[in-house]
Amino acid sequence: MKQKTLFPVICILTSAFGLCTSSLFSQGTWTQKANDGGDAVNSLCNISLSITTTNSSCGKKSGSASVVATNGIAPYTYQWTSGDVTFLADSLSAGLYMVLVTDASGCTDAKAALVSDAGAPAITVTSTTNVSCNGDKSGAINLSVAGGSAPYTYFWNNGATTQNISNLYAGPFEVQITDASGCKAMQGVLVSQPDAIILADSIVNASCGNLDGAAAILVSGGTSPYSYLWSTGATTKMISNLAAGSYSVTVMDSKGCTKYGMGSILNWGAATAAIDSIIPATCGSGTGSIYISVTGGTAPYTYAWTNGATTEDIVGVVPGMYGLTIYSNGNPCTGALSTSIPAQQPSSPAICIVTVDTATGKNICVFTKDSIANLGIKQYNFYRETTQAGVFQKLGSRSASLPSAWTDQSANPLQRAWRYRIAAEDTCGNESPLSVYHKTVHLAANIGLGSKAVNLSWDNYEGFSISTYYIWRYTSAAGWMLLDSVPSNLNAYTDTPPTLINLFYFIEVRNPLGCAISLNKIPQPMKSNLNSSRSNIYKLNDTSSSAVAEMNIASSIQVYPNPSKGMFTIKMEDGRGKRVEGKIEVFNIMGGKVYSAIINSPASIITLDVPTGIYFLRAQTEEGMVSKKIVIQQ
Repeated sequence: MKQKTLFPVICILTSAFGLCTSSLFSQGTWTQKANDGGDAVNSLCNISLSITTTNSSCGKKSGSASVVATNGIAPYTYQWTSGDVTFLADSLSAGLYMVLVTDASGCTDAKAALVSDAGAPAITVTSTTNVSCNGDKSGAINLSVAGGSAPYTYFWNNGATTQNISNLYAGPFEVQITDASGCKAMQGVLVSQPDAIILADSIVNASCGNLDGAAAILVSGGTSPYSYLWSTGATTKMISNLAAGSYSVTVMDSKGCTKYGMGSILNWGAATAAIDSIIPATCGSGTGSIYISVTGGTAPYTYAWTNGATTEDIVGVVPGMYGLTIYSNGNPCTGALSTSIPAQQPSSPAICIVTVDTATGKNICVFTKDSIANLGIKQYNFYRETTQAGVFQKLGSRSASLPSAWTDQSANPLQRAWRYRIAAEDTCGNESPLSVYHKTVHLAANIGLGSKAVNLSWDNYEGFSISTYYIWRYTSAAGWMLLDSVPSNLNAYTDTPPTLINLFYFIEVRNPLGCAISLNKIPQPMKSNLNSSRSNIYKLNDTSSSAVAEMNIASSIQVYPNPSKGMFTIKMEDGRGKRVEGKIEVFNIMGGKVYSAIINSPASIITLDVPTGIYFLRAQTEEGMVSKKIVIQQ
């Protein structure tokens, strides 16, 4: 967290409690709630990236994007989500592409490139409503669209499918607009937010028994101008003629965002209170405590807390700010103290693995529930990194009573890799710090010039240590098979497949500890062990971005209902519509055979007792072999 100081302020930030106490004078105190600044930024890394794009022809792969890196240490290395590894990515269709640039010192930066189709609809951002208060959800984007061929379809990076979007957190947003001809236009819009309001004080302590103390408040962040309301009823930036004691102020900016603070004025030579310890209050209970020690002045002391307590320490109180006035026996000088009891934050949950779900083609985030830490947890909140490096936006939540897996419905695994973080939220609305992030693996491929070799490249899985990448390949003849494995310091592989037709690849990494989530399965619940993370499934020479290995001639076999809970009717015919007999085999996404039978009736029923997911049904007849994708769902 960067804090701009307008005058000398002593600020002690204790991350355990999230409190910031500042004062110009050691005898006066001022307390306010402070926000966790998040991840630290390496100040020695200052790479700056500039992107230039060239449009593609509609439906073609003729676009390009280039990046220029400055302020780093040459030479630079480049990794595009398209698979390109130079400053230039070419042969691009319309879409969003990310580039990661690393300089010679290991500093990195990433940026998005938006490639549109020539002749696609023209997008105009008619208005952008920025977030009013730091951290809230009040942003909006309005567009106007013209040209191309109506009607248009819209897809935003947050999953919205409308022309205009609202209720937005701050951050970058991207939209893809497709017209009736299939031409695509891309547009990025940044929704900003003001800095969090931060209060700093200037205290003039009072002389014993007199009304000559003063307090002034300086505000940064938010949106000026500011209004003030003190506990004395004053509405000015500075108040004076004050006796020793605790004073609070509420600051409101022009957008209606507020910040509350409390400070203390004491007398020179009065009793001085030092905080021994502060115990946060747990959710839904008054379990907070403040323990102090008092020195100076004249004992015995009399205590007056702002919550009405008259003891030296206060125990069993709720979160909030508390002021204390200390009176000495026979001494006109008064001491004072202000501090805060925070709410106890839930413990940070841990992501176990993120992977591309074979049943849906979506990213799935599997996390770990601690039976003790889960007590009092209402839900888990999921955050995904935007196209702005290090900026995570909240996407969704999942009840703590549900299985510990969440599916991201808006991310496209075929487009890029994605980073995720998770937080736990208790029934009082307190949120834990964000977890360590995990990132999926993104696979890209191309055919070598003048050859039948296929060049594969992928980025790293992030979240746990791995030693090996496993490379899987699908062909119609062999199905899915483990092609090879390479050490984790390699991110490229060249394959010479038997055919370039109906060819698929994916990359797998394995978590040595594994993950377990509870899934519903008829007739009994089961445990699904997720021991590995899989990349997107890359189909070579695919213009539709399909990630399903299914043969085009599958019209000769009918499978219904599909999807189903496990029971399918199989009907096979030849090219003339006559019934044929043959052998049926079913394989899982890893190439393992899970079912085999002979079909010799007009409509045969098969029952598969297997976990939910995508499977491939292969039929072998006298006329040849056909295959079809089938889906088992709950």
